[in-house]
Order: sequence, then C-alpha cells, then structure tokens
Amino acid sequence: MLDTVLRLASRDSDTDAMMDVSGGFPTSGIAVLEVPGDWAELDGGDARLVDFEVPRG
Repeated sequence: MLDTVLRLASRDSDTDAMMDVSGGFPTSGIAVLEVPGDWAELDGGDARLVDFEVPRG
C-alpha cells in the first residue's frame, strides 16, 4: 500500500499526510486520496493525498 500511495500522490498532497505515510504504512493505516477522474485513468502523481490515519490505542 505504501508504494501505491507514494506513486499516486501528487505534489499538491497534504504535507502532514505525506510525512506521516512516508514513515511507513501499518496494516491498520488508512490513506485518503482525492482523484480528479476515474481510478482506471490514474498514471502516477494524479491523486491528492488528503489524509493518513493510523488508529492509536
């Protein structure tokens, strides 16, 4: 999942979310990507990472 998110995330992604996701992607992690068109048309750097969350106990 980490490789997929980093490949799809555009330069205008949320800075905090990018910093959080670059530290690793645990099994329970959730990445929220905004996609301007259809998922099938994504080529890399097309989606905007808007949030990354990891449940903390």
